[in-house]
Amino acid sequence: MASACSIRVRGVVQGVGFRPFVYRLARANTLGGWVLNGEEGVEIYLEGAEQGLQAFVRQMKMQPPPAARIAEMEVQEVAPLGVNGFTIRESHRRMRPTVRISPDLPVCEDCLEELFDPRNRRHGYPYINCTNCGPRYTVVLGLPYDRGNTTMKDWPLDDYCAEEFRDAGNRRFHAQPVACPACGPGYYLQPQEKTLPGTDSAIHHAADLLNAGKIVAVKGLGGYHLACDARNPAAVAALRERKYRKEKPFAVMARGLDEVRRLVELSSKSEALVFQYLASLHAKTYHSPGFRLEHHSHRGGQHLWISALDTHFARELTSLSEGEHHAANIFTTNLDCKAGHLWLLAATRFCRQPVTARK
Repeated sequence: MASACSIRVRGVVQGVGFRPFVYRLARANTLGGWVLNGEEGVEIYLEGAEQGLQAFVRQMKMQPPPAARIAEMEVQEVAPLGVNGFTIRESHRRMRPTVRISPDLPVCEDCLEELFDPRNRRHGYPYINCTNCGPRYTVVLGLPYDRGNTTMKDWPLDDYCAEEFRDAGNRRFHAQPVACPACGPGYYLQPQEKTLPGTDSAIHHAADLLNAGKIVAVKGLGGYHLACDARNPAAVAALRERKYRKEKPFAVMARGLDEVRRLVELSSKSEALVFQYLASLHAKTYHSPGFRLEHHSHRGGQHLWISALDTHFARELTSLSEGEHHAANIFTTNLDCKAGHLWLLAATRFCRQPVTARK
């Protein structure tokens, strides 16, 4: 005889691939029912064998999606409805939403592999993302978390992305910000009065500006980063003067843990924080030969602010601003390079604009 239960999950459970996770878990345990985003979190109805229901609840508690944080879970026994199959239903909104939203997530290894694969449809596309990474909090306009409630609503999915979005076996299954070069946002470079379209030449030109000691405003997920070469005294001094920041330290943005460990003393807790949630990190400097930063970057003590990448565009851009005379490798990618720049970053005012300008 079939059993049934209703489950309400609260916490960081929207925008982290929770509904696709529930869908696959229900199918794996031969359960019928549905899942949807609600005002307080995720609502689930399950129907099937009692053993399958228990296995589902146990596995959801022990192995949730990596970016999810379950704060509370209510499981209530209910009467079976005779449901066949499992579906992801349209989100409900009846009252004031209270659900927590995931922060923006750093690029995952799968997306990085696609980003640099010339055979991939999204090769070189800076806004590549999936259910495991990409913009979340910054693009949300309303709740529940669905594409229609984000800044991505103005970019309808093409057939290719729509097929991935509907495919339960694809890691972009119900990935709300999913996009590709054919249907998603683009970018451009605007040096002074002219505008260069978003091509390799624009990225090369921006890298040349950084190498020449210029300050470049790089659009992030929620605002702009003012970037310059951290080893160029004149560039750092100019950034400090323009930002009217006499003493406050600038952040140094890093590509990966290997580079951060060469710069600072880093605890395992701090490692998990900075690269799981794109957080800034205050760390004690690690005195290693060849890693002297321009003193203007961190006045007032032997401490640095370390920050992770917030867009894949930064990875492409900085891979081209690398030179053999630098010992550190911050912001670099797997393109042909021998060493890289250290970049200083100063955040500008947060802006609620789409992830990039329209084409």
